[in-house]
Amino acid sequence: MRITAFLLSLALAGTLAARQKSKWVRVHTYDDAVIEMEEINLSFGNFGRVRFRTVFKKPRPLHGEPEVTFKTVVEDMEILCAERKYRLGEAVYLDAKGVPVHSYKARADEEWEEVRTHMMMRLLTPACRMIEKKRL
Repeated sequence: MRITAFLLSLALAGTLAARQKSKWVRVHTYDDAVIEMEEINLSFGNFGRVRFRTVFKKPRPLHGEPEVTFKTVVEDMEILCAERKYRLGEAVYLDAKGVPVHSYKARADEEWEEVRTHMMMRLLTPACRMIEKKRL
């Protein structure tokens, strides 16, 4: 009986760990990269924070430091859906092994930008849908 209970709790723990592992959803595919969005747990009204991950097929040189390469960029964006505005909160550039090689953190008074490009609209549309679903 104890063995059965132990095996059942082990199976449940494995299932929960698998669920919490990753909640990335692909939102756009390029020839040389994919952009994914991480599912958020909550949002506040029309405002939400969303994490995007861009994974390139081949490493790219870091702007201003060509000897440093990155393969993945993880960006935390703040989004005002009704106003169609966004701002970058922070970004981390990772090498092919997942080690951070550069990071950026915005100032608290960073200006909001209006969505002007088709690509940003393609990212904000699913992000705002998710923010709407998770609204408090």
